[in-house]
Amino acid sequence: MSQPRAAADPRDPRCAEVAEQLAVAIDGVLPARLDAHIDACPLCTELLREATLLGDAIRDAADDYRHASDFEARVLAAIDPDGVEPTRRMRRPARGA
Repeated sequence: MSQPRAAADPRDPRCAEVAEQLAVAIDGVLPARLDAHIDACPLCTELLREATLLGDAIRDAADDYRHASDFEARVLAAIDPDGVEPTRRMRRPARGA
């Protein structure tokens, strides 16, 4: 996948702020003044649209991903070849648990 082609106007500080806050904008939690700017600015509207589509595609692709059953053991072995057991805090419940 490619990066979004739209680019905010670097001369407009609101465009620059939208670009900086793009991850927040995708989640729909921008301040009202930036929401109003996006509604009025075709460059930012397109930037947000393309970034949202890209984010959706990434999430959709990751939905079916399952790591190998020995993934954690291999990572821990690579980090600590002496085989220190993970702490309870490091252990996470299995997905869906």
